[in-house]
Amino acid sequence: MIKSIFFEYDLSVFLNADYDAHHGSCISYQKVEQKDIHGTAGGFPKSYHEDNTRIQQLWWESSDIDFEQIGKQLGIDVITISAILQPPGNVVTLHRDTFFKINNLYHNNLIIFSNHGKNNSCRSK
Repeated sequence: MIKSIFFEYDLSVFLNADYDAHHGSCISYQKVEQKDIHGTAGGFPKSYHEDNTRIQQLWWESSDIDFEQIGKQLGIDVITISAILQPPGNVVTLHRDTFFKINNLYHNNLIIFSNHGKNNSCRSK
């Protein structure tokens, strides 16, 4: 389902943030924990390494960003917000998102996300 929205928010907090504060690559755990995905494509490409799969991700708290205002505009409950800067020449490898931050915050509610295949869902138990 595609839904048009009007989003009005001062994005300067994201655009002017210091993304140098955190950087890394997810390939170290993807090689181990997501072998099933790469197996379907012939294995994890040897051309991928820490220097061309870098992301610089920042997480915001509700004290920094108005989660409620953003949630109202998007029609969802906002529980976490992050932004990723990806330096030129870097790629996002084939992966399954584990929603680490959300599951860490709400581990007692067992939030299950699926963005694999045709079934895009989120449910909580």
